[in-house]
Amino acid sequence: MDFHGCWVKTTRVYRSGVSDDHLMETAEKMYADEHKDKEFVLKHIWKVVRGERKWSAYVKKKHEKEKNKDATNKLPEVVNLEDNPNIRPPGQKKAKHELYAKRKTPEVYSTISEKLDKFIEVSIVARKDREKMLETQKILANSKVEAARLNDKAAEKNLKCKMLDTYRELLLAPTTNMNAHALAEREKAMESMRLALFATNN
Repeated sequence: MDFHGCWVKTTRVYRSGVSDDHLMETAEKMYADEHKDKEFVLKHIWKVVRGERKWSAYVKKKHEKEKNKDATNKLPEVVNLEDNPNIRPPGQKKAKHELYAKRKTPEVYSTISEKLDKFIEVSIVARKDREKMLETQKILANSKVEAARLNDKAAEKNLKCKMLDTYRELLLAPTTNMNAHALAEREKAMESMRLALFATNN
């Protein structure tokens, strides 16, 4: 194990309440024990680089390699064929065939087909609902336009009725007590009402 590994082990064992100097001594002692009492001579360089990201990435990569190496060195599982000597393991082609045959079961196809049919059915219903909603909105819009047109027509008719009443009152009003200015104003008002009421009918 390298010195950094000894340091990591030491810091894991002594997490709190221990000074850095004591941790360093313990790590150095562990390193010496593992390397036949050799002292770690690059301590000053290790102190500089141990906090660098590049160094941390290198250590992590090295640690992962060691893990993978340990995993590959494990012995494979031993199968005792003496229990049943007639059984042979399946060949490669047979194993592949069984694997793919399991995947292509008709149940899978039928469930996918059912889900697809349901999806198509739901989408058709949703489309019909959208079309109905659009038709309803169109009818409502047309009825609103028609209602607005009828309201405008009624308001226009109401205005003409009031104007006709006023015109009739002016026409039948006595003019003997009116001065020349009032008569001229009356004539102007009646002329404009006459144009508004009767000019469109011609």
